[in-house]
Amino acid sequence: MTTHLRLLTVLVPALTLGAAEGQAPVVDPLTDAQPAPVVATVPGGAIAPVYNSDQSNLDLRLIFSPLASSITRIRDEELDSQDDQTDGRGNSLALHLVYLRASPGGPGFAVGGGLFAHTHTGKPWAVDYPESRVNAVGVDIHAAFVYRPTRRNWHFELPAVVLSGGVAKAETEGEPDSSLGLYGQISIQAGAYYTFNSGLQLGANMVLSWFKARVEQEVSTGVEHEFTFAGERLYPNLSVGYRF
Repeated sequence: MTTHLRLLTVLVPALTLGAAEGQAPVVDPLTDAQPAPVVATVPGGAIAPVYNSDQSNLDLRLIFSPLASSITRIRDEELDSQDDQTDGRGNSLALHLVYLRASPGGPGFAVGGGLFAHTHTGKPWAVDYPESRVNAVGVDIHAAFVYRPTRRNWHFELPAVVLSGGVAKAETEGEPDSSLGLYGQISIQAGAYYTFNSGLQLGANMVLSWFKARVEQEVSTGVEHEFTFAGERLYPNLSVGYRF
């Protein structure tokens, strides 16, 4: 009997401790203190990373600006001559799907892209010169460094780079339209985004962009020259979107 009692005094506390470890942790009703999270480990003692859904998001954005780059110069590649354009404007519209991953209070990244439609105009200062216009469509690639100061609402993309490639057509008043040519643009952006709890997202960026369009345009009956339309500008854009 004495031996049995000694075994029970050893086994009962051990079994009680094992059962306690298998139960859910209890919250102190007086302090509302939360139990420490359970950290998984892998062989060798390393801590296994735990996926956090707050770190990853998918944003759909409609991006627009009525102040985009204008045409600042037109170059006739055949004659090796250039005309500067001093009066112009631009419009940009894009639809992007962006994957964002960043820890709250820390850095991260965003990658994605989508479709764009850009319009650029230009005209020399002299009033009797015709206005030129470039219409372009194509595909954007978006990549950015991200800082997320809060768990959900705010995040910043500093900087973001957008590479655009597609096709363009040029029009000049009083002259035949060009044939379809190639178009490219690079933009460096710095922006802030706020996402409401409903998922609605609003954003604003400062953009520095450079573009070129190279097309064939008729200068006289049966004679075509290759022209390069180019421009650059610092301008703001806005975005409205939804976070899934």
